[in-house]
Amino acid sequence: MRDGKRVVTTDFDHFEALDGASRAGHWHIDDGNVADTIDVTVDAIEPGVVSTADVAFPARRVFAPPTPLATSADFKAWFQSDRIELEVSIDGTPQRFDLDTGTASITVDPELGRRYGGSTLEHAVLPRLAIGPLKLDRVSVLTVPFGGRGILGLDFFFGHVVELDYRQKRVRVLSADDARSVFADPKTAVVEANVDEGLPLVHAGFGPAQSDVFAIDTGSPRLYVMYPFISRFAGEMSAHWTPVGHSYVERYLEGAIEVQPYHVARFDFANGEARDLIVGGQVPTTRTDDLAIPFDGIIGTDILRNFDLYFDYDNGRLGVRQ
Repeated sequence: MRDGKRVVTTDFDHFEALDGASRAGHWHIDDGNVADTIDVTVDAIEPGVVSTADVAFPARRVFAPPTPLATSADFKAWFQSDRIELEVSIDGTPQRFDLDTGTASITVDPELGRRYGGSTLEHAVLPRLAIGPLKLDRVSVLTVPFGGRGILGLDFFFGHVVELDYRQKRVRVLSADDARSVFADPKTAVVEANVDEGLPLVHAGFGPAQSDVFAIDTGSPRLYVMYPFISRFAGEMSAHWTPVGHSYVERYLEGAIEVQPYHVARFDFANGEARDLIVGGQVPTTRTDDLAIPFDGIIGTDILRNFDLYFDYDNGRLGVRQ
């Protein structure tokens, strides 16, 4: 998984012959956490025809208002240093969730999962989740320990256009008319965004060192380049990037990376450029929690806070205004 290796082992036993096949009557599921251990015992098996629909992947469920939005709506939001929090209602109870474009799912602390319906094998189903005018029933979420909080990730962004305006400290969902107007406006730089990997990947770079796989991550505080980028552009970095200071460890929910700060002359993004800035380059380590991030870089809040951003995942694009 993008957030690290997970091993879940299922052991089957108590086999019996039925309808021409050997079928297990019991299985044991273990992910290494005794609290998650599950034993399943089969009471009865009734062979029958299985249709394609029975085993098809479920359609994506998206947050949607009860009726199409006639006007854009603001979310109750707090801009806290390097992160954004939104007011979220779980079954009518208000909570604060981080808004994180770098997280591939809606995620809650296991305590929240247990409080609202139970948590099993790092998953839970919340009975009802509402964010402003957007609502969804029976929401499947990941459960990861991080201090009783929640994260709104990839699932939140489908079905509508979400604006994150760092300069005005505003988060809102756009009506269809407002969204069309924004993306038709010449002042908006429209950037192709690939969201197939669970977060928006866009084109960015440093002069001749360019890439199509920089992640837009509102949960990351700074601009970074990763192993794949560094290995391809080692010559460019050696010639034009200046190391500054000592390396340090940046910790994420999924693990950590060690980075060496560099001074660079320019950073290109969304038809514009930033001059004379610091970028962190990932340093190989032997840390057990070291993240092997498969894309080339992360565009964090030190860059994003200069923009008004419009996320349109359904059409694979990002609108950027300076």
